[in-house]
Amino acid sequence: MQSSSDIQSLGDGSDNAGNAATQGIKAAKQAGKMAGNAAAKGAEEATKAAAGAAVKAGVQTGKAVANVAAGTAAGGPWGAVISAAWSMRHTLFKVLVSICLVIVFIVVIIVSLPSIIFRNIFGLDDGASFNDSYNDLSYSITDVIQEAYQVSLLSVDDIISEGGYDYGRSKDALMDNANPTQGFDPAYIIAAYSVSMLQENTTKDDMLSKLNSVSGLMFPVTYVVRQVENFFEDPLGYIFSEITTFVECVIHPFDNSVILKAFGIDLDAKYGSFDITYGEAIDNMAEGLRLSLGG
Repeated sequence: MQSSSDIQSLGDGSDNAGNAATQGIKAAKQAGKMAGNAAAKGAEEATKAAAGAAVKAGVQTGKAVANVAAGTAAGGPWGAVISAAWSMRHTLFKVLVSICLVIVFIVVIIVSLPSIIFRNIFGLDDGASFNDSYNDLSYSITDVIQEAYQVSLLSVDDIISEGGYDYGRSKDALMDNANPTQGFDPAYIIAAYSVSMLQENTTKDDMLSKLNSVSGLMFPVTYVVRQVENFFEDPLGYIFSEITTFVECVIHPFDNSVILKAFGIDLDAKYGSFDITYGEAIDNMAEGLRLSLGG
């Protein structure tokens, strides 16, 4: 039958870090005293002295230290160390679990990284790093998108010329809401491409080719035809009017939906043999990529 003190020593799931630290210090002191006394009086007397000192400390500092004293008397310094560790077992277990979770987290991130990143590394110069590979792909994606923006600007000129609209007024009326360096996320695009290929046979050229195929849709251009009546006075004082027709074009911001079109992705479809959708797979992979890059 267990005594009440035995039951209490098991703990109820909580730790006292301060007491544990005190216990460790006292255990070390007891071990030192014991070693010194052993040389002078013999091991048996040293053990008794150590136990007596520890029990006295237990009366002053509480039940937890008394447990350390018992460990010291029964098993020497190692017994004290083990007893101190036992008093902090709940906190130590939490730390161990946290360490394991961090390791699992890192493994998950590595496993979920886009395969094209690693394939591209081997296409770079020797010694290329993970960041080098990402930057290379990111710069190439940015080039495609900036070229797509230039296509939209040319599209505006084509609309004006083909419609025979007043060029000056049409250009003045242009509303350019696009920014070719913002509005898109390279990490998401890289992840979307890798997911679309189920992480197999991914290549930089294939990705860029598919992006180029939808470049004309990246910055949509819409327009409205306008007319304005202008009044003039001739040298004889006669007033007459002239109707000027122009076009009011709008270049819209980057349309992220073209990424799905380029790679033929249905966000709601099941991703391979996994119990997640393509949308979830892309989000997870993109986030893993950002975290790996320190973002």
